[in-house]
Amino acid sequence: MSGRSILVLAIGLVAVGGCTLNDRLLETVHDPVCGKSVDKRNAVAERELLRKTYYFDSEECARKFDAHPGRYYDVASGMYPVYDY
Repeated sequence: MSGRSILVLAIGLVAVGGCTLNDRLLETVHDPVCGKSVDKRNAVAERELLRKTYYFDSEECARKFDAHPGRYYDVASGMYPVYDY
C-alpha cells in the first residue's frame, strides 16, 4: 500500500468513526494491579499518586494499590515535571 492510500484510508476512518483511534484509547487504561482494561468513566475506584491518576476495576485492586503504591508507580510518567500555569 502506498503512503497516499494509507492517508486516504486514515481520513476515511476518522470521518466514519467520528474520532480517531487514539481518542478511543485514551478512555481505556490498564488497572496497574491486575492489568485488565478499565474504562475511565466506569472505573470502580481511582487513586492519585504524584499527579497521576490510576483507575481500578475492583475495590480489591484499589486496596492492594493502597497497601503498596510504590510497586505500581509508573516511573516513566514521573520523569518530567508537570507545571500548573
